[in-house]
Amino acid sequence: MLDLLLPPTCVACSYLLRDPAPLALPLCSNCALSAVPLPRAERRIDGIDALYAYEGALAQALTRLKFGGHRALAGPLGRLLAAGIGPTPWDLVTTAPLHPWRAFCRGYDQAALLAHYLVQAWPRAPRPRLHLRLLRRDRRTLPQTELDRRARLRNVEGAFSPLAAALKMIQGRRILLIDDVTTTGATISAARDALLGAGAAEVGGLALLRALP
Repeated sequence: MLDLLLPPTCVACSYLLRDPAPLALPLCSNCALSAVPLPRAERRIDGIDALYAYEGALAQALTRLKFGGHRALAGPLGRLLAAGIGPTPWDLVTTAPLHPWRAFCRGYDQAALLAHYLVQAWPRAPRPRLHLRLLRRDRRTLPQTELDRRARLRNVEGAFSPLAAALKMIQGRRILLIDDVTTTGATISAARDALLGAGAAEVGGLALLRALP
């Protein structure tokens, strides 16, 4: 019934999709031609996995989600992330939070929305718990897109710290950090350092897209 009322559409051009599989590309046949899956050798860099190159229709869809207010795109894009789940049995899924002012201005945190739908579509049991209140962003940083690699690393260095109320939750847990796009990996790495410093047993990273140099 829901599909009749809200039929699935292409996340890039809004063209009606005929019969999309749950974890298939949420793109029409035309837009799907511009989606570039990363070769296996390029999917993991510095412990951070990514599924597609930041270009074409998926980059367009993510821009609509992130800056255009199209929150409904988080569902199909978040479910697409489930294809990147490896064998590690993660205990918790979280994100590197936006600064409160940026989240207020945008109205939502796109990475948190992606993580929500990813956990719902988790491909096997046991399903990890989504916990978005593990970290806080201690200072407002510049948008990473405006900076080169060295500046990106400096920009988020020490920007995150664990919430006091979450310390017992973090200790000894295997935690997967979700982001929409990774370039240098600086944001996920800074958040990972904060979680490992608080006693996490293992911290991985997963992003939908990777901006290639």
